[in-house]
Amino acid sequence: MPDPSQFNTDRTAPGRWTVTFGNPPINMFVPTTILELGALMTDLEADPSVKIVVFQSANPAFFSSPISTYPRQPNGPRCWTFGATLCCASRPCLS
Repeated sequence: MPDPSQFNTDRTAPGRWTVTFGNPPINMFVPTTILELGALMTDLEADPSVKIVVFQSANPAFFSSPISTYPRQPNGPRCWTFGATLCCASRPCLS
């Protein structure tokens, strides 16, 4: 699993994870972000006690760069687009 350095997860509240995203200076989504987010989602899916996930930014001026997400199909990859690039957690990004 990649080093989840861009996502800090606080799991101290029962049933709730608070995930802080930090990739200075403007929380840009890059290929390693997709890998780390995929690992975070795998951890989340494996913990049935989680009922709420709160995402927040480490930078008060930006939440994240513009991205689009695609709904995940059963047993399908998690995919996102940013700009003209399509990235999926299970394969390389395509431009």
